[in-house]
Amino acid sequence: MKSAVLLATTSLLTGCAWAISPRTNSLVPPPLRMDEATPGGAIQKRAVTGQGVFQQLLDHDDPSLGTFNQSFWWSSEFWEGPGSPVVFFTPGEVAAEAYTGYLTNRTITGQFAQAIGGAVVMMEHRYWGDSSPYTVLTAENLTYLTLANSIHDTTYFANNVVLPFDTNGSSSAANAPWVFSGGSYSGALSAWTESVDPGTFWAYHATSAVVQAVYDFWWYFDPVRQGMPQNCSSDVIEVIKHVDSILLSNDTVAKQALKEKFGLGALEHDDDFTNVLQNGPWQWQSDDFYTGYSDFYIWCDAVENVGPLYPNATTVPGAEGVGLEKALNGYAKWVTEYLVPGYCAGYGYDDWTESDDLACFDSYNASSPIYTDVAVDNVIDRQWEWMLCNEPFAFWQDGASDGSPTIVSTLITAEYWQRQCELYFPPEGSYGSAQGQTVTTTNTYTNGWDIAGTTTRLIFTNGQYDPWLDATVSSQFKPGGPFNGTDDAPVLMIPDGIHCSDMIAKNGVVNAGVQEVIDSEIEVISGWVDEFYTEKKRKRTVQTGSEPTHASNRNKDEEVAEHTIKTGEQMTPVRLGSSDAVEGLTSDIHEGTAGNHVESQYQVFGDVPDVRLPLKSMYDGTGDWPKRVPAGGTQYSWSGIGFPHDKSLIVGRYEEDTKIDTSEASIMELANDIADIQKKAPEKIADGSVERQVQDNCVIELFSVHGRSVCRIKFEDVDAFAAGSPYGASKVSKLIERKISSAIGDQPELVIEQWVTAHILLSMAGQIEGRTEDYWKKARGLAQQQLHLNRELESEVRKQMGSRIDRSDAAFSRMLEIVTQGCPRKTFNPYHQARRDEYAVANGLFYKVPNTGIALVLNQSDNTILFQCTDVFEKLLTRAIQKAVTKDFETYSSLVPVPTPDMTRHGVYHIGYRCKTGDPNGRDTPGPTKDSPGKRVPDDGHVYHQLAKLRYSALGACTEISKFFFQILDPALLQQYIRVADEVSKLESIPFGTRRSGEPFVMRALLVNLMTNEHKDTGDWRHGYAFLLPLGDFEGGDLVLRELGLQIQSPPGCCQMFRGRELRHSITKWTGRRFVCVNVTHEAVRKWAFRQMGDDVKDSPAGETSATGNLADCIDREPEDVVPEDQRLECDRERIPERYMETEDEDESGSGSGESETSLRLTAAVPARSRDERKVESLSDASTEDDDGISFSLSVKGRKKA
Repeated sequence: MKSAVLLATTSLLTGCAWAISPRTNSLVPPPLRMDEATPGGAIQKRAVTGQGVFQQLLDHDDPSLGTFNQSFWWSSEFWEGPGSPVVFFTPGEVAAEAYTGYLTNRTITGQFAQAIGGAVVMMEHRYWGDSSPYTVLTAENLTYLTLANSIHDTTYFANNVVLPFDTNGSSSAANAPWVFSGGSYSGALSAWTESVDPGTFWAYHATSAVVQAVYDFWWYFDPVRQGMPQNCSSDVIEVIKHVDSILLSNDTVAKQALKEKFGLGALEHDDDFTNVLQNGPWQWQSDDFYTGYSDFYIWCDAVENVGPLYPNATTVPGAEGVGLEKALNGYAKWVTEYLVPGYCAGYGYDDWTESDDLACFDSYNASSPIYTDVAVDNVIDRQWEWMLCNEPFAFWQDGASDGSPTIVSTLITAEYWQRQCELYFPPEGSYGSAQGQTVTTTNTYTNGWDIAGTTTRLIFTNGQYDPWLDATVSSQFKPGGPFNGTDDAPVLMIPDGIHCSDMIAKNGVVNAGVQEVIDSEIEVISGWVDEFYTEKKRKRTVQTGSEPTHASNRNKDEEVAEHTIKTGEQMTPVRLGSSDAVEGLTSDIHEGTAGNHVESQYQVFGDVPDVRLPLKSMYDGTGDWPKRVPAGGTQYSWSGIGFPHDKSLIVGRYEEDTKIDTSEASIMELANDIADIQKKAPEKIADGSVERQVQDNCVIELFSVHGRSVCRIKFEDVDAFAAGSPYGASKVSKLIERKISSAIGDQPELVIEQWVTAHILLSMAGQIEGRTEDYWKKARGLAQQQLHLNRELESEVRKQMGSRIDRSDAAFSRMLEIVTQGCPRKTFNPYHQARRDEYAVANGLFYKVPNTGIALVLNQSDNTILFQCTDVFEKLLTRAIQKAVTKDFETYSSLVPVPTPDMTRHGVYHIGYRCKTGDPNGRDTPGPTKDSPGKRVPDDGHVYHQLAKLRYSALGACTEISKFFFQILDPALLQQYIRVADEVSKLESIPFGTRRSGEPFVMRALLVNLMTNEHKDTGDWRHGYAFLLPLGDFEGGDLVLRELGLQIQSPPGCCQMFRGRELRHSITKWTGRRFVCVNVTHEAVRKWAFRQMGDDVKDSPAGETSATGNLADCIDREPEDVVPEDQRLECDRERIPERYMETEDEDESGSGSGESETSLRLTAAVPARSRDERKVESLSDASTEDDDGISFSLSVKGRKKA
């Protein structure tokens, strides 16, 4: 029995939303949609999922009545071809669309399929979702919603459906093993199908399967009482005793006072009043190992006078609780402040629109829309009410009727619920229980508890504290006691498990007990499936060709395509062993064989160029390469093809439109909100409730402020300013690393990389650019690429090493000797780390920060580790500016191609100043980067002029946005950045380094479709920030912070601010075009500038996040801070070399019409935004005090929260 009132869960991962029926808790497994199950950014390489419609019989006892459309979904991701197994699933009494995640291996059904090489098929239950034969659910139309029809639906479907991936029926239920997996009611449906209609399905998995229908099901709340915190249970029992004693007395004054205390004075009936209180214990069922701090514990904490409703509480009560008086007050506070407000209005009926409406709790009102709503998508789940009343299942959840301790009032009886059947389904006698049917009727038909021990190949799984436990074969009330299982019907119990805890794989990730059960289930099901092929003497045909589906048998071309960068040559897997002799190769390597082809004896992986050029001259850069350049293009030695002379490629000029108007009400409100989110408790500023999860020294809070969704995460064991790698030492990081290593292992041994490197050096024949001293480093990097791209390469190398094939290849043998001596000894493999990261993303090991309006990650001292805000262009500038910036990034990358990714260069332009390599302390004067004017930029006026406009308009807009957030979150550090930038700007070695006061960044980078491995930007400002603004039309591209266990959705148009020097980061895969503007200043440049200014060259301020400073100082600048229009051209003339000046007066369309410079402003009109007309205090004189007395200069009148 648990005794702590605040239960720290074992997961960072979010759970499903809590939903309560005011009548009874439902019997469905936790939902999971496909978009939740699929890792962000994963590329869908082939159609392995789909949806179909099956013609299901309306009545299996009378096929002449015809059919109706029954929806189903399928996934052949793991299907290994004709004759392979099928895993069948139905979510039960719910629309199935919310359960498409059960087609993936994020659930037990998908993991079964992955283990046995099968497909997953999900069928929607009749009368739910799009599978209802009638659109109006009267009692008469519900006649065909019976348990018998529901059971036979499954077998008729399995025997007759034609699956799109198996059109010849090789994997039909008659020809291949079908496994029926279900949870809760659908788990019972699995077991009942084996009992009532056996022979179609080969094996069954039934978790939390309620096989015994029960009329007076007070047992529901007993596991809740046993599993909940002891202090809470003891106090709730006392509260219920007190409530019942008053309501069962004749003291009408005391009764009314009690109801008024709970804010329920308007409820006439005492049992309706106590039913409202039942909503507290009901929330237990929605909890799981990954759900975090949930509504159940908010309720319990309220009873114990702590938690969100008691923000000033300092003492957590012990196991004895707080006593009747405080517990009664806490329970009432929860009902009045947390449960009731908006409850009835939440149904969405026009009858109930007020926040304090109580009419939905009146179970005696026959005209209540709860009873009269006959739509298929009704809110109350009318179809399930029919099955409870008609079969009947009953399962009426009430107070203990045998004198046992109860956490639910004894005024709630089975008859309280049964009475409502006639209100749902008039006239009297239209449903089964009104015609004399009882739960005994149901149990006689299904065999109920007697299923235990009579089944074949059926797994029963249950949770120790599942409220439905006593309707399963593990019930303590079952005659003869709980069923312990047999070889043909094993019973698995999940320690501390609740409801369907094995269905979602996340539970296994965070709880070893759940994972042990899942592993056992997979082992048993796999064994039974193997028995099918043995007993039936059948074989399955593993599919080959263009549509491989098994995870371990992926098409190699698809693997390459996933990692192709669109701005350069496609990376290709090397051929192991096609060691073409290289002309001119030094004789000690290949003496006597020059010009000859040496055949290899081992397997070929992909193609390599058949090049025969002198190796040394090529990697020394003295050779010449043939160029194939399209008309009008230019071949750049470091990159690809560009079109610098195409005058139609024009970058826009809209510098004036990048100024952020901080007097605008919405912008002021945003600034205030960010400051509050950083410094204040969420309960003080949230629009409503706060969802809080606590796990592994990390607190995750989800709430909203002024309609903006917020995710605030604090790591209690991370010191952002500690020496070494502070983030990697967090508990979260260590747990995740252990899970990844246990799954896919650590980095490959260096000898594996050396072996592949030797092959590459022979095969590539000098195609790696660079100096001799760079060659080994680059070749090893290419070897790592191959090990990353080709998942089978490592095992193939091990085979070759074991057979010592190298002895038959003299050239390779000698090259391997040289590589062993020359290859760097460092063992870290960034490509294998990328594979580890991909595994963690694909298997949900990271907490996926949702696409919230604002995300904030803090360390133990409330210093900002990461901040993200979405839709920043729309919030601060305009969406039209965002489109213009995106277009200009694409245009410029066509003028001058982005450098091709290799081992020393990124697929990125760097524009600004840096210290040279080997000068980390800034001893020498910084110089312009190669992508700045005068370096890699072509000696061409047109390109030069477009770069100038890019710098001030597109990149300038990104800089202004970055600075806006910098000023709010760390104004002290921002001032240091500005001082350094001002000092660097005095060098003027870049013609247009800066022309606005207060620019904070020395380096601006533009990434073009760049996929990098996990890395730290070790050159950045120590304990400083990098600002990233992704743009484009991409999907995916989440930011991954492995050391913090975070995966942050990063949509186009967001702004990210995080500590890139100290924090390892990477990006998930994406589809579409992805540009990223990055604003940083390097640590070496900071040190140089500090020396120039006479400052002590020490670490930058330790991330002071004091919410002080005036945003107007740097963001709301006066117009004169921008170079006046009449001086703009002169200013540019002073900085731009004379040979380029003709472009200034040239028509940028290439017509040479000589239009004035003013015609070069905006290439397209940008519509003005509508402005918020609310009265706003001026930024320059605004000042408020927050609750801690900290002065902050951003304010707006009429805020919702203090």
